[in-house]
Amino acid sequence: MERKEVKTILMYYSEIPGMAKLLKREKYELELEYSSIQGISSDGSQHGNGPGAPTEQIAIRMIDNGISDRLKEIAVQLQVLDRDAALIRGCVDGMNSKYKRVLLLRSVNGYSWGRIYAQTGIPESTARDWHNKAEERLGKELEYVPMVDELYYRASRAR
Repeated sequence: MERKEVKTILMYYSEIPGMAKLLKREKYELELEYSSIQGISSDGSQHGNGPGAPTEQIAIRMIDNGISDRLKEIAVQLQVLDRDAALIRGCVDGMNSKYKRVLLLRSVNGYSWGRIYAQTGIPESTARDWHNKAEERLGKELEYVPMVDELYYRASRAR
């Protein structure tokens, strides 16, 4: 796998927590808005609403607005993000610790070369060399990941 593709996948990896957080927030808000259908609020306490016109109206609105479909989509998207993160993390975790550290600091955390030096004491030229080697090794590891093309496609579309 080329380094350009590896960089795209690393960028995606660093964005996965934020993407998951947004999806979870959307799910929470949708569930909160439509929770009275089930007679239970999102915190687990029972509503005073019984069956009748208000509940029926909410159910019809939920179906008309495609809310249940969206909740299913969110669940699938969260599973995909979790799986992608685990696959990438597995490849990164298999690397030499010095390469892994520089790779994570630079590509995932966005540290500058100067900040990496301040944090680790690794000279900038050495850190750059290790980072390049880490990207190359990660690219080789990613080639063994099942459906890596789909992973790269999701990573390139995530921006």
